[in-house]
Amino acid sequence: MNKLRITWKKSAIGYRRDQGATIKSLGLRRLHQTVEREDTPVVRGMVLKVRHLVNVIELQDEPQPVRRRASQTKKTTLEEKPSEAALFAKDAVSEPEAIEDAVEEPTAAVTPRKRSPRKKAPFADANQDTTTK
Repeated sequence: MNKLRITWKKSAIGYRRDQGATIKSLGLRRLHQTVEREDTPVVRGMVLKVRHLVNVIELQDEPQPVRRRASQTKKTTLEEKPSEAALFAKDAVSEPEAIEDAVEEPTAAVTPRKRSPRKKAPFADANQDTTTK
């Protein structure tokens, strides 16, 4: 899988707080620090959010040669037969109805809190009396 080399180039001071948190979640702790992250949509989204604060270089992975040991040749006798535990696990997973029946519905509805009536300011009555006369 491809990797991204991310370098923090500009301080996050003066920018929104969530951008500083994104810098931290990328694994950057100090300016001019460089980290390598897997090229996933999550990391791409974080880099897009702070693209004005970081430099990004895409790295191409070189294909790794496949090495096979003599012990990794054909030994499939155990892999061909599923074990009893594997069969039991398949049976347990295939019955989701029992879990759905165990979930209970909420019985009482939540009522909103009643607010007290708003109090009038004491000086409002005095001003109304003098202006209406």
